[in-house]
Formats: sequence, C-alpha cells, structure tokens
Amino acid sequence: MSALSYNRLEDSDGNTPRTGEGTILDDKLQQEKLEVLLPDIVQSTLPYLEPSDIKNLSYTNRYYHNLLDYEKSLTLWNDLFLKAFVPRYTTGEPFQSENTVDFKTCAQMIMMNAFPDLDWHERYRIREVDAAVYTWGCLKHARLGYTVSSNQFLETSHLNGSARLKIGVNTPTKVPWYEGGEGSDLWSIEDKAVSQIACGGFSFQILTKSGKLFNTGSNFSGGHRGPSPPSGEHDYNPFRELTRALERSYTVMNHNGPTPINITGTFPRRASYSGGYNSNYMIPSTGPHDDIYEQLQKLENVFNQSAPDNSHVRRLLTIDTFKMNNLIDEHGFPTNLEITSEMLDTNKFIAVTSGRSHILALDDRNRLYSWDNPETEAGVRIDFEFLHHEKERPILKIDSGWDFNCVYIYSVGLVAWKSRDALKKNDSSAKAHYEVVPNTGALNGDKKIVDFSCTQNNIVYFINKEGSNLYEYSRGVVREINLPVSGKLSKLIACFASLVVFDSQKNCYCINVKNGELQLDTFRMLELEDEEEHIISVASGDYHTLALTQKGTIYTWGTESQSCGCLGLGDSILDGNQGRHSWLSSMRNVNINKPMKISLPNDYTCVAVAAGGWQSGAIIIKK
Repeated sequence: MSALSYNRLEDSDGNTPRTGEGTILDDKLQQEKLEVLLPDIVQSTLPYLEPSDIKNLSYTNRYYHNLLDYEKSLTLWNDLFLKAFVPRYTTGEPFQSENTVDFKTCAQMIMMNAFPDLDWHERYRIREVDAAVYTWGCLKHARLGYTVSSNQFLETSHLNGSARLKIGVNTPTKVPWYEGGEGSDLWSIEDKAVSQIACGGFSFQILTKSGKLFNTGSNFSGGHRGPSPPSGEHDYNPFRELTRALERSYTVMNHNGPTPINITGTFPRRASYSGGYNSNYMIPSTGPHDDIYEQLQKLENVFNQSAPDNSHVRRLLTIDTFKMNNLIDEHGFPTNLEITSEMLDTNKFIAVTSGRSHILALDDRNRLYSWDNPETEAGVRIDFEFLHHEKERPILKIDSGWDFNCVYIYSVGLVAWKSRDALKKNDSSAKAHYEVVPNTGALNGDKKIVDFSCTQNNIVYFINKEGSNLYEYSRGVVREINLPVSGKLSKLIACFASLVVFDSQKNCYCINVKNGELQLDTFRMLELEDEEEHIISVASGDYHTLALTQKGTIYTWGTESQSCGCLGLGDSILDGNQGRHSWLSSMRNVNINKPMKISLPNDYTCVAVAAGGWQSGAIIIKK
C-alpha cells in the first residue's frame, strides 16, 4: 500500500523544505503545523508504507527527518523490524487490539530481553545476519532440510536409530543455508535473512526477508491431497502445455510424409509436474533427430532452484511464474524459452502457513496462493469472487488447519474452505468453495476478532476483543465455550490434537482435541520449571507442541512417536531420564505430559518455533 508520495522540495539554498503548495516555511512554523502527528501516530502509519515512502517522508521537514532518520531513529528501526521479522499476517501473532506503542510482539519481547543494552538498529542487524534455521525430528525424505550425510552440523550423538538405519534427529540442528559455497555470492543480504518458518506434515517452509519461499525435502504433500480440486479434476499445467507445444512444433517442421510411429519418450520427469505426462510421443520414424527436450531440460534446471549449498531446500514458485503468453504463440508453438529473473521473482511473499499436506502464502500485493495437491506443486492463486479486494477488502490474516484453510478478510470476517475449482487454461486464479463464519466481520467494538485458529473438518476457533468466551465454528453453527481462565482470552493456537489458549494475565492453557472436537475435561494450565519465564508463543505438530518463552527458551511436550526425535530432548529420553513427567507407551513411543526445556547453549536465543507431522523447527540466534 503506497499511501503517501512525499517529494523533497528545496529552496534556492537547497536546505529549506516547502509545503505541497510550494510556500517556504521556517522550521518553527512547520513544527507547529505538524506537531499533532505525534510519534505513536506516525509509528501506527509506518506499517502501511513502503521503504521508499518512509524515506520521502523523512525528507519533508526536520521533524520527520529526526523521527525517521535511518541511522538514529529508534521509531523507524523498531518499525522496520516489525515489517521484516514479525509474522503480522499469520496467526502466530494476534491482531493488535490496542493502538499503543507499548504493545510488543513475541519477537520484540525476546529481542529486548536477549539484547537489553542494544538499540533497535543493532537488534535488527543481529536478527538479519545471525539468525538461522534449526530442525529436528523424523529424517524421512530429507524433510528436515538435510540427510545424515549432507549436513556438516549434524553430530552422531544427535541421531536416533540403529547403526544401519538412522530414524531421526533428537537435538536442534542447524540447516545448511548460506555457507559461502559456489553461487552463494549471488545472494543478497535480504535473500539470506530468514524472516519466517512454517511446518507442515512432511516439510518446512522457509520465507526470506526478500520474499522468496523455500520448501525442504522431496515434496510438501507426502502424496496426499489438501484443500484442492475435487477428485477427478485437475489443474491446467502450463509446463505440460509447453511440452506439447515442443512436440507439435517438431512434428510440423520435420514430418516429410512417412506415418509417425509410437516410441517410448525419455522426457526428464520431475515430481513437481508428474501425473499426466504420456510416455509415448509421436515423432517421425525417418532419419536422426535432435533432442527436442533439451531446451525443456534447461527450463527444468532454472525452475528447480535450490538454496546455496543445499539441494534439499528448493524454492517454491507459483503458476503465475509460468507466463505462457511469453513462451507459446497464438498457434500453440513455442517462441522464446528464455526465463528471466523477473519471471522467477513474480511474487514477493510476506506470510506463509502450513497444514498436513498443503501450504498457504500471501504476497505483498495481497494475492493468496495455495500449494495443495501432488499433481500441481506450483502455487495456484485463490479467488473468493466478490469477497476479497486487495485495497478495499484485503486479507489481514491467514491460517492452515489440518485439512483446510481459513483467512480473515477485512469487513467480511473469517472465510474457510476445504476445496476449490481446478485451474483452467487462460485463468489466473481458481475459485475457493468457501463458507463465511457468521458475525465475524465487525471492524470495532467488543465483537471485533482478536485471534483465530484451525483444527480439521472446517472447525475454526476464534476469540473477540471482549475476551470472555471461546467461540467454535463447525458445520455452519457458532457456539460459545466458557473456559475457566484468570483473565481475558487474548491468543490461541490450534492443531490436530490440541488447542492452546492465552489470557491477559500471561497464563497459558492446553485442551486436547479429538476429531476436531475439544475434550474440555482435559483443560489444564501449563506451568514451567523456571518460574521467571512464561510462554508467549506455541507451535503444534500432530501429537507434540513447542512453546517459546519471553527469554527465547524452548519448551516441549506431547508424544514422540517411534524415536523420531521431534521433542528435541536428546537421546536420553528413551532411557526414562525425564522424571515422573514422562513414560514409554511402547518400545519406541515416549509421552511427556508437562513442558520440559530443550537444552541449548547459553549463547543461543530462539525467536520463532514451528512444528508439524513428526518434526520440529526454530529460528535461533547464536550470540
């Protein structure tokens, strides 16, 4: 949203700003006219401005220059930190219910506690340069972003399993990302800086400050369908269309009369675009022929972009990346197969969430994309028909449940969907089969939505500003649930097996979930072994949960299945060394019923956690 376009106008001496009418004012008069815009009001406006707008605003007069100076302004760098490293568009942070400079996000609280003597400019640089992704849990299909043999940071003591078969990683371990290898110099600081991390059933998603989105492992879906087209319907596949165009072009140019015959083709298959290719191609039977797929293979190599030094972390692209009007002419023949960096950077993402077998991401133009089935691993833009407008009715929050998605649209409310239309040729988006949660579109007052989260089967939990009740939406009906909490409900995180709620007294509670339904008799307060710490953020997988405290410490509880290591408590967990709060439910399953601290060196601070499936992740700063 480029709301303001201030220009710097100077007098003949080059140092006195002018107003929009061109009248030269002295500094005192300017201050009197603009003093009503106090710093907290300016700070509230900054999230809606681009960096270029902020710079232009800083040039208008001395007051704004001092307030927004890139080298000295604490207000500016605090806001830039929010824009770059706080997931404001996901349910990781609730809506800010009070317009006050005293409000602090989870990431802000942790950085202030970890680096109390630094200003926001210095904290920003530390978060940008020193933060790295750490993962642990099940090793299958390189879902952690590495294999046993590919990660130089993986220690032998961190591995669970036999001498021949390693099952999982039991300790937070750094993911190879930017290690100075070949091609690393092509990455900018913004590309290297990790902004957010999300976790699904079979992979992690890593979002960079520059807006690039990456996925770990071989795929995100595990072969399962998410909130995608109904069974039997398939998305239009531009890559497959390009393959056919190449075949058509070759046949027309080279067929001299003999009847073509069927032979087995050797097209290089890729998991991302499998499901629909025909291995029998019609080509002329006479004489030698060129490899018509050579150019296509080059395209594959361009689109199959990975992180430097790590082929197990691949970039996620959208259907919009494949601009077929630039590749195929009106007759269906290929024209120019050159791919530019602008095409690869079609989307700059600002938020990402994950479900069991799908991903949801929002870009900086308020366009929503879904990766939701194994046949079309490029993101498809989601259309809500007349509900969503990027400026008048923007999407303000996104969340993924176990098998569906939910977003909050300004003035509309909560919108959930479990399926969508198949993407058709020449269409830019696919319509979601959505349902609007009743009475959730209030813009102010006690009924304004503060936070929401999803479980499964289109069940959405949400709270409003009044904070007295939890609300459950299921099968078209909203019901109120009264929970015995000490203060007003302020935040909630749901997953497949649990719901965690926070109140205004800094208390954190957990309720078990079964088949999407709350088991109210399991309601309990979560207490930590260190009384000076309290939980400010959580992330849950299938059967385990991670909690993050205001000091940047990670706690964990739940079930670690089949020695996968997802709890991150080390190899001693199977020896029963976690005290009376753990027990073995089988030879390889461990249950922890109370939050236990994950051991990290003293110079490590965690700023974000993610969990899903049988794996866990975090963004950690090594001081």
